[in-house]
Order: sequence, then C-alpha cells, then structure tokens
Amino acid sequence: MPRSCFVWIRRDPRATALSLLEMRRSLFGSVEAWASLRPRGADWLQGEPPWRQVAGQVVALERTLRAAADALGPETVLELGYEELCADPRSALERVCSLLAGKGFEPARRELPVTSFEPRRRDPLEEEFGALVDEALEEFLASPTGAG
Repeated sequence: MPRSCFVWIRRDPRATALSLLEMRRSLFGSVEAWASLRPRGADWLQGEPPWRQVAGQVVALERTLRAAADALGPETVLELGYEELCADPRSALERVCSLLAGKGFEPARRELPVTSFEPRRRDPLEEEFGALVDEALEEFLASPTGAG
C-alpha cells in the first residue's frame, strides 16, 4: 500500500505507563488485567507486577514502533509529540495534511476552531505507582532487549 501514511503521537513513557494502569482499572476494576497492545514476545511480562508489566509494555512497543517508523521513513510516518499536539493542534493538522499531500492525497479542509489545550499532567495513579513505574522504566530502558 504505497500511499499509506501513519501518524505516531509520542508521549512520555512514564505518562503512558501510568495511563495504561488507569485504563486497566477503568476497564476492569483492577490494575491486574492486561489492556491495550501486547508486544510480540511479551511472555517475559507474565507474572510480573502490574507496574512492571506496563513499563515493559511501553518500552517494548516503543522499540517496535521505532524500528517500523525508521524502516518506513519520514515520508510515510509523521511523529508528533503529545505536548506539541496539545500546544498547537492546528500546526499538527497541517503537518498531517503535508504528509498526505506527499503521498498524492489532498484532503478537503474546513475551517474549524482549533485551539490549544492543556496536556494531561497528573495521573490519578501517580502516588500509588509513580515511583514503581519510574524504577521499572529505568531498568527496561537500560536493557538492550527491553526485558528486565
């Protein structure tokens, strides 16, 4: 599919891990049940405490997405930072339109009010899991394979 385009909105790994814990609790009433994408070969995360699971999940998926984005190249993958999107969504949309134009597609545009918004800064599970997630992320990011 030569005209495919991908937008990768990147977020701080800590915020992502805490958000995954919150998703688990919101969907299943507990942080124990898995939620969202499961990295390939994630068997090493089975039996780990939830904060280590989400930290490993974030690191493994980040590495997988990085490899795919690098292989596809910037003409196919647009990387946007979450804070960048929040601060200037109009510019982010312009960059998406430019990516699409590079593949020969010019989307119809409507003028809509697009204003900046505050990024989510404080996670409800910060106090309970923040330090544990930090420790696990540090360990996984230091490992060449992402596994602890």
